[in-house]
This record gives sequence, C-alpha cells and structure tokens, in this order.
Amino acid sequence: MVQITQGGTGAGVPNAARETSEGSVLSSTFEQKFNGSESDRWWVLHTRSRHEKAVASALEKHRVRHYLPLVRMRRTHGRRRVNVDLPLFPGYLFVRGDASACETAWRTNKVAQILRVEDQDRIHRELESIHCVVESGEQVDLYPALREGRRCRIKSGPLRGVEGVVLKARKGWRMYVAATVLHQSVTIEIDAAALEATD
Repeated sequence: MVQITQGGTGAGVPNAARETSEGSVLSSTFEQKFNGSESDRWWVLHTRSRHEKAVASALEKHRVRHYLPLVRMRRTHGRRRVNVDLPLFPGYLFVRGDASACETAWRTNKVAQILRVEDQDRIHRELESIHCVVESGEQVDLYPALREGRRCRIKSGPLRGVEGVVLKARKGWRMYVAATVLHQSVTIEIDAAALEATD
C-alpha cells in the first residue's frame, strides 16, 4: 500500500522568467512537459538515501512524468577532478500525475515516503522558478530556507522575472529561490543593479 503524508505549503514564489525570450523558452519548456489533466497533481517523493536517480530512471521507464533538479559540480576522485550531476535537493524528487503514478514510484522499493501537497499552484510556480534557475547555467548552491531578507525581482538578463529573497554576501549579492514544500532553497549570485524590490 502506498503511504502518503501531508506535505507543507509555505510562501510561494511567483511565476518565473516570462518577460524575455530566453526566460520564456525555459518557462514554456517546463509548461509543455508538465501540463496535464485536472486529475494530475504534484507529489513529493522522499527517496531512500542516494536513490534519487534510480527512482527517476524507473519512472522514466514507466513514462511517469517527474522532475529531478540536477546541478553539475566538480568532484575529486583520486587525482582526477570530474564533473558530476548531483540532485539539487538530496533525497527528493517530484512526480506529476495521479495516484497510479505514486503506485509506480512506491513499487520501486526505493521511496521512503510520498508527500501530498495541498497548494498545487504554489508548488508548480516554485518548481518552474527552480527549473529556470537550474537550466540557465548559473552557479547554484543549496541552502536551508531562510526567513529574513527583502523580496526582489530580477529585472534584466536571462532570469528576468524570477523572484526571490535577496541576501548580502561577502563579495556582493545573492538571491534565493524557495522550494518551501521542502523547507529549502537554491541561491544564485546576482548583480545588485539587476534587482528591483517587490515589497
């Protein structure tokens, strides 16, 4: 039997990157892949340790729509430095579908928990924003969700329209884009001149 747990909602991140050609392409690609019927919804899969890619592969095999954000990182193996694609949110991936999609994921025996998300509009907007950030090729880092800071919008460049919370860093400014259902966020380095306040 599939075990489904109630997930969080939190504050949302408004729609991302719709005002420029590059940003619109990233956003429309996400919409094309994840648009579906009214019965389709987002689910959060909490996988067993280091099983994110295995679950994603199984879902791909069964043609279950899913989103596993990956970031490319440099790692040292012996004397060699190699590029590896790592899950942006370790232990989590997202499924778009109905209850049968959850059944398929659960049968992999690699899923520890399935989280039901009530606010579907919010998680869709947040994942769309994260998709834009990841696909932009900008350097990203994973941080626990932060509570303080001013909400801003990027007003120029390929990420124009993406909203988040701006933070002061040692060498400039950073913005984090939230995935509140996981209580986590991603951050990107940003030129202060490219930001405008929204609150």
